[in-house]
Amino acid sequence: KSGEPRQQAEVEQSRIQHLEQVLRRLAERIETVQQEYQGLSDSPVQEEIALVQAQLAEVELALGDHQARLDSLNLEIENTRQKSLEIGAELDQQRGQLQSMLGRQSSLEALQQAALGGEGDQQQWIENLAETLQVEPGWETAVETVLGNYLQAVCVDDFTSMSHQLDSFGKGHLVLLDRAETEVIKPALASSLASKVTGQWAGSLLTGVLVAEDLSAALSMRKHLSSAQSVITRDGLWLGVNWLRVARDQDARAGVLKRQQALESLTRELSECQSIIDALSVEKTTIAQALRELEVSRED
Repeated sequence: KSGEPRQQAEVEQSRIQHLEQVLRRLAERIETVQQEYQGLSDSPVQEEIALVQAQLAEVELALGDHQARLDSLNLEIENTRQKSLEIGAELDQQRGQLQSMLGRQSSLEALQQAALGGEGDQQQWIENLAETLQVEPGWETAVETVLGNYLQAVCVDDFTSMSHQLDSFGKGHLVLLDRAETEVIKPALASSLASKVTGQWAGSLLTGVLVAEDLSAALSMRKHLSSAQSVITRDGLWLGVNWLRVARDQDARAGVLKRQQALESLTRELSECQSIIDALSVEKTTIAQALRELEVSRED
């Protein structure tokens, strides 16, 4: 019995040694597995997987960029199409307005021609007095009343040198206004009808006619008039020293000055409208080209 403890100790010692060997083998196995795993991560297959993953990431990034670009192109195309529609609508509106103004111009010119075209041989003469005048708004009726048939007067530089043309004038009514004489007329008095008119031809015809706002003022001025003077109101009541004329003409000459000013204003408006149309046409063509290029870019 005295040997049993020793035997048990030897047995335990043997077990300890066995366990230590198992632990050493396990540690070696773990080290071997780790080395195999590390070796596996460096293998060509793993490298190829990593390469494919990197390529996949690049493709996904490029796809995202392409989609963003496509969305941007679609938005730009839509905006450009909308802009094209707006330009087209505005262009149609301006063209319609131009046609309307051309029609009005044609009507006004026909009326003006009927009023100022003259008769017989006068039609060969070019520029009428009415076409040269700019009248202060509100005084057109007064100027028309005083000038009367002189509105049809033909403006020339010097009619003394036109005797051969006068000899050929065989029919109609003709009045000539000479620039040479009108240039020496003194500046119009502020109280004369000439002060209401801009133009170099009519001064000599209007200087002796004073102006009054209404009949009451004209009657007050009449007592101070000389035999060569007269006074006229805005609405065309014309008074002399011992006479009064009321002209409410309904013939073709009525309104020629307002019509002339309307024609001149319409001519300016037509020019502006045509300029707008030209600019819009160019812009529409540019937008159409840009739209085609955008659509090609989207297909690419």
